[in-house]
Amino acid sequence: MDTLNRMPWAAQNAVFQRLEEITEVSAMTKDERIKYDHALKVYSDTLNTYNGALQDGLQQGL
Repeated sequence: MDTLNRMPWAAQNAVFQRLEEITEVSAMTKDERIKYDHALKVYSDTLNTYNGALQDGLQQGL
């Protein structure tokens, strides 16, 4: 707890926001968790596709 008290307010806030997200996920029903995991996978795949296309575009531009 001492470490948390020494952190700036913004960092403390980020820690508690992350804990809240973890708590919300752990309280989901099985069906909600399946949908949540699928949405995360779609998001991750989309982000990776975008970043890959961006890198390809940068390489072609060079």
